[in-house]
Amino acid sequence: MDIFKKEDCGYIIFELRGEVTDPGILSKIERQVEKQLKSGKEHLAIDLRLCDYLNSGLIGFFLSWKKQQEDKGLKFCLIEPSDKALEVLKLCGIPEMITVYKNDVEFQKSS
Repeated sequence: MDIFKKEDCGYIIFELRGEVTDPGILSKIERQVEKQLKSGKEHLAIDLRLCDYLNSGLIGFFLSWKKQQEDKGLKFCLIEPSDKALEVLKLCGIPEMITVYKNDVEFQKSS
């Protein structure tokens, strides 16, 4: 699992590549995103286009990060989940709670 951070359209975007399968990887993601949440005043997005597998811990973090951003009047969204990731997100009802953009074009149009 690799994590890349970039800025675009007024958002800090964390791009996850690979599989989130064990607690060590989950902890690494949590530390990087939580650091940004504490120090940042930007909107936050997680790019899942190259993320092949999500575990329940990461989905729980998505909900927590959305709440933290909302409490600060900021936005949180997910961008272009892979087919496998989208299937898991739908099973958990995430698209009803968190904005999920199908691709970069849709994300940029809305930003």
